[in-house]
Amino acid sequence: MRLDRFSGRSPAKAPEGYEYSRADRGVIEELLDCSSRFDRVLVRGVFARFFREGARCFTVRQGGRVAGYLWTFEDNCTLTYDNYRRLNLKVELDDKSVFVGNVLINENHRLRGLFQHLLAFTVGQWPQDAQFYSAIDRTNDRSLRAHLRVGFTEHIRVLCVSLFGSIRYFRRAAGDR
Repeated sequence: MRLDRFSGRSPAKAPEGYEYSRADRGVIEELLDCSSRFDRVLVRGVFARFFREGARCFTVRQGGRVAGYLWTFEDNCTLTYDNYRRLNLKVELDDKSVFVGNVLINENHRLRGLFQHLLAFTVGQWPQDAQFYSAIDRTNDRSLRAHLRVGFTEHIRVLCVSLFGSIRYFRRAAGDR
């Protein structure tokens, strides 16, 4: 998906009591605490690698605790179909492109507009001519609706097919059938 422009349907006023900031590698354990569904060992290593490779992490906090986060990638990003194990597609980005990925809002903080405001804070960290992209699994309805609500539109569809040990990726422009 590509962020064309922020939608007027996003909440105009940020929920009170939340703080937005750029995180450093010292917050990895706090990021893991934000969700109980992770394989902590795997994700700890993935997040450490993100920081090593220059990715940026932005958080929203309430009462000092991480309520949500998102990652940004500038030179390249990895689309993964199996939690960074085997089915991954590395995508090269141009100098003005930023990929937004690995977004999570803690279940106790959802439906308050945090994603929209965290994304707005994040986008504000780049020059105005930066172009933002994101990838959403087609089965993740909540994320898809949230992205559409803030102004993302379908840009490219990527399909990963693994058959008899062979992995193939197919790409279609938005609107192609």
